[in-house]
Amino acid sequence: MHRARPRWLVPAIAAALFCTAFALSHWVDTLWEQSDDAYITYQYARRVAAGEGFTFSPGAEPSYGTTTPLWTLILATVARAGVPPHVAAPWFTSFGHGATAVLVFLVGAAIGGLGLGLPAGAMAALSFSVFFRAGGMETALVTALSAALAYVLLREHTRWWPGALLGILLLGRPDMGLLALAVFGGWAFTRRARRDMLMPNLLAAAVIYLPWAVYALWTFHDLIPFSLRAKLAVDASGDMNLHTFQRWFLAGAPTGAFWAAVGVCTVGVVVVWVRAPAFRPFVAWLPLYYWALPAAGASDFMWYYIPPLWVAFVLAVAGLQTVARAFPCRVRSPIYALLALAAVGGYALVSYNGLEPLLMRDNPYPRFHRMLAGKVAEVAEPGDMVAAAEVGCIAYFSGCRILDIRGVTCPEVIVRARARNLGAILRHWKPDFVVILGGDGEPTLEYAYTDRFRARYWDGRDYVIWERTLDAEDAAGGVPAAGHSSEPEEPLDREPEEACIADSVKAPL
Repeated sequence: MHRARPRWLVPAIAAALFCTAFALSHWVDTLWEQSDDAYITYQYARRVAAGEGFTFSPGAEPSYGTTTPLWTLILATVARAGVPPHVAAPWFTSFGHGATAVLVFLVGAAIGGLGLGLPAGAMAALSFSVFFRAGGMETALVTALSAALAYVLLREHTRWWPGALLGILLLGRPDMGLLALAVFGGWAFTRRARRDMLMPNLLAAAVIYLPWAVYALWTFHDLIPFSLRAKLAVDASGDMNLHTFQRWFLAGAPTGAFWAAVGVCTVGVVVVWVRAPAFRPFVAWLPLYYWALPAAGASDFMWYYIPPLWVAFVLAVAGLQTVARAFPCRVRSPIYALLALAAVGGYALVSYNGLEPLLMRDNPYPRFHRMLAGKVAEVAEPGDMVAAAEVGCIAYFSGCRILDIRGVTCPEVIVRARARNLGAILRHWKPDFVVILGGDGEPTLEYAYTDRFRARYWDGRDYVIWERTLDAEDAAGGVPAAGHSSEPEEPLDREPEEACIADSVKAPL
């Protein structure tokens, strides 16, 4: 007979996983300044907390420039209590990573016992790569919520709760609609699920999501975030693929390691599909997600890969369990223990090796943009308009009005940004300052602006703060400044290589 499992064992494992994941996550978060994208959400949160609604800068119209209203409202609530968003967010993301490790452990245990749950949870807890550059953003929140949804389904809490969690996930990030599609789509093709679960959970999701949908349609006249439209219009590179996945998550591993992992996961897919029908939507979500984002032109940013990655951990360990069962009973347990230990330790080592070069030096990109924001605050007045492509830090720390030349937070700019026509943007809005990578050779900048500050960027070019020196009236009338000829008018569809905006858009953080 098997001895009963001590009651304290599961809580003890969960606590150990949470503390490990929380500590590692927060340590990595303290190494660098948070990314410029995170500060975009912080800026929205701060203005919501001030009672100004979803506006990005003083005097601006409401704009749907963040893809995560849920994370924005959470940070706005904290800001309302007096804690700045950039201080609170890293603590929340570390908590989210800890919760994800615990929930992956519980999901794995529900599918295949502690032998599956513990290695899968440990892989989530020890994965340095998962935590890298996700700090301050909504990634940890939506990842934890997706794992919570799986746990609720496996525990057969199938009325109301799954729909409520899906409604919350849709507020967390729009790409969570792929998970909702997998869950609701699976139920729609199952007779019993269609009768017992589909309608109650659709109603629960609607109750959560529809208030925001009504607000977005009334305020922004759109359900799709402007930021998402702008990225698809301006900088959708489509370079998110299997090669870049290997570079981020299996850096330095042997060439065949990725395909070996795929093979083990495939075995796990078959086993879990049969053993845990409630988990099938997540099995489908994994390939659906990694197909849909590259197909939509997603750029190669690490946090885009993260939300469904925990599902791969569960499937990989389930595959290892199945491989171990092929051995005789007397050696099955030690062989599985070695396989699980190798998977957990190997992935942690590979993750660390991919991250180690960055841990050993100061990451210049986020801190560069933070420094640039400080320079803008020195040369500009709070009411000045500043045009920039990287707008998060500048808006958050300068207090200036922002003209987002990518259109992420300024939807009225999208048409000209799509045409790569920086000159048309500057002539139309006449910002007081322009913060851009380069700019030399752009006629509008050379005619009406002078450079106030230059700093060498990572690629050897200069990031420049340009200040407007020509009066708006003179610019409108086409009066040339001394030493300049009249500014030529440029068509809206000028070639991309003629505009420096293309360089700024592609600059990594």
